[in-house]
Order: sequence, then structure tokens, then C-alpha cells
Amino acid sequence: MLRHGTHDDFDHLYPIYMAETVNPYLSFEIMSVEEFRPLFGELLKSGQLYVYEVDGMVAATCIVTRQERRCSHNAQLGTLATNPTMQRKGFGTSFLSQLIKLLQNEGIKRVELCVECDNLAAIHFYEKLGFQIEGTMKKYFKRRDQNHYVDEHIMAILLH
Repeated sequence: MLRHGTHDDFDHLYPIYMAETVNPYLSFEIMSVEEFRPLFGELLKSGQLYVYEVDGMVAATCIVTRQERRCSHNAQLGTLATNPTMQRKGFGTSFLSQLIKLLQNEGIKRVELCVECDNLAAIHFYEKLGFQIEGTMKKYFKRRDQNHYVDEHIMAILLH
């Protein structure tokens, strides 16, 4: 079930965001619950949180930021994460397919996201959904535990 997320989802989302297989591809490092709580509040203010539940468990989540004025037909997806115990079972595909359809019904014509160039599984996943790489930002991303920078792709899908 696709629904709007709230502060009440914190306890379900924190372990997903901090999972070792998820966190390296998010814009923040692994941190304690106390450290993450204010950051979660900032994330909620940056856009609309969406959560996808299956049998009462959070399977996936992301934040949608709708652009304004001349760009009001655009939406950006960020902080995309899938529960590690529910990956590769079709839930992420179902989640993003439903979310894209919802955005299309709201008049959105372009959905974009950024993905690290070393996240090959995610790139393949987004391409499967119809996203295309539009460009690459060089040395865009830096993980605390690595000595090098990571390039990041901008991907988008155009809706009719």
C-alpha cells in the first residue's frame, strides 16, 4: 500500500536507512537514533515522504520534491530506500510504479533522481522502470570511509 509518511514512521525507517546495504547510497552516514532524529525532521520538510507497506511492514520509501513555477511539471525523487529483507521481491518496482502513476495523475511530466555511478543494481532497476541517464556529475559524492569521490548520474523519465 502506497501512503504518505509521517514522523510516526521514524522507528520503521531508521533501520532501513542505516542498513549496511542501503546507507552507502544515501546522502548521510550511519548515525545513532539521537543523531538521526533531527535529520529525519529536515528530510520531512524537504518534500513529501512516501512509504510503501506490505503486510504491515515498510518495504520501501522515498521523498518526492515537487518543483515550482516554470518547473512545476517536474518532481525529484530522493532518499530512495528499500527494506533489505524485502529487496528483489518486486516491492520496489511496485512502489515506484505506483508512485510514478500518482505523480502523473497530479500532472507531473518529468520525474528525476540522482544515483551514484557505483550503484549498478539501482541503475539497472531504474532503467527497467524507464529512467534514462541524462548526465553525470563528476566527483559529486564522498563517503566518510572512502578516500575517493564517486560520480553521480542524473536519471529521468518523461511521462505522457
